[in-house]
Amino acid sequence: MTEELTFPDARSHARLLLDVIERELTDVTAGAEIGVWEGVTSANILHQFPQLHLYMIDRYLLGDMRNKDQNDIDQALLAAMRATEFARERRTFLLTESSQASLLILPSSLDFVFIDASHFYENVKADIKNWWSKVAPGGLVTGHDYNGYGDRHKGWGVKRAVDEMFGSRVQSDGPTRIWWVRV
Repeated sequence: MTEELTFPDARSHARLLLDVIERELTDVTAGAEIGVWEGVTSANILHQFPQLHLYMIDRYLLGDMRNKDQNDIDQALLAAMRATEFARERRTFLLTESSQASLLILPSSLDFVFIDASHFYENVKADIKNWWSKVAPGGLVTGHDYNGYGDRHKGWGVKRAVDEMFGSRVQSDGPTRIWWVRV
């Protein structure tokens, strides 16, 4: 028996992401999440789409997040492994840089990619460039924290990078800060 979907709250970005994928795509068999941390979003995606194979990409290295020590990072990886254990045959952890992981994925082989790793302009733009070609025509490039607090007050750069790459093609929901573009 598998666990039920778990959303932190009604405004959960995971809930909206699932809604967007389900609404926009007819068949979901391969996807990637860039920036997994504790695996909550990955677990929800894997629950929702039982035919999906999900690539879970995160470095899990000290220095990636402020106020975290190596124990915190190790615990996050263990949490992600536990959260997705029910789908162990349908997940692949790639514990490396996003750019390196993208080299392991064939062009046009994914139905979607969800970008939620580094939120700084250069990194978001690089993730979009590295992963765009991995999504099949008609698929989705999606992400999180579009015009969120970090963009508006901390100088992150998610909105700037996404807008520069896609212009008026960008769709977003607002409250959960999910963005998406059809390939």
